[in-house]
Amino acid sequence: MTGFLLAPEGVVTINEGGRPPVRVPLREQRGYDRLASALGERLGATIEVVTEAGPALRDSFPQLVPAIVADDAPAPESTMLLDASPSDAVQVVRGSMLGALTAEGLDRWRAGEPAGDRALLGRADVAERIDGVTAVPHPGGYAYLSSTEPTDLIVLVAAYLRAAEEVRRQ
Repeated sequence: MTGFLLAPEGVVTINEGGRPPVRVPLREQRGYDRLASALGERLGATIEVVTEAGPALRDSFPQLVPAIVADDAPAPESTMLLDASPSDAVQVVRGSMLGALTAEGLDRWRAGEPAGDRALLGRADVAERIDGVTAVPHPGGYAYLSSTEPTDLIVLVAAYLRAAEEVRRQ
């Protein structure tokens, strides 16, 4: 398994009461390098952070792509959207994507909190293969996944990606 995380170039301006605004690279502000590293470590795989997802990356798995640039995903069936809002779930289903890490779930992870019950939207057929996961149905053959025990989002996502890779190989 060798995947990538698309970290688009750009900056975010952070205003903290009374201090001058600070411009921070989006990649840093969203913690994409830390996410790729943690997930790669958990999977025993390489998750490279890239600024463009060209044709050479089409066969990569998984493809982690921020929802704001979802149209740049070279292979939707291997794509997990990042920082997805509830309205982005429609794009996941319509595009037959692998799934989505919700903005709420990633914010909880960034704060060091357990994954919660709507952190990961994934394919229901993949979720069935994972022990200790509760799946709340979502239209189009998808489900919101959560662990039966409080768990880190990385643990949940890694289990989902392993099961998805298994399904891909069959």
